[in-house]
Amino acid sequence: MEETQKITGKNLIMCEGLDEKLFLCYYLNSEERINEDPRYSTDVYVFDYGGIKDLKKQLKTIRSVPGFHDIKTLLILRDAEKDVQGAINQVKKDLENTNFSVPEGVGEWSETGNPRTAFMFFPVL
Repeated sequence: MEETQKITGKNLIMCEGLDEKLFLCYYLNSEERINEDPRYSTDVYVFDYGGIKDLKKQLKTIRSVPGFHDIKTLLILRDAEKDVQGAINQVKKDLENTNFSVPEGVGEWSETGNPRTAFMFFPVL
């Protein structure tokens, strides 16, 4: 994460890649979502953590970014590539090795931790 960045909002989404970030920002700020719940445009901060191998490094440094200690939830979104179980194991290992709470499975929030964590995967097309 760049030194000049500041996390805004109470919910952080860390995603793999600029395309995913742009999609999420567009969706969360779409007129339909804002009319449904205006908090989407201000309560969610989307961060592109780079590639699969960059997640652990970014998780190690994210706590030092201004605004991090105000977030309540951290969602990790990445590609599963060709090995879904391997991707699950890697995300869990990266969370554990960087002292974040580890959810039981895909799409589930951790029971404890500040922030609570979850992870999901983009489908391979």
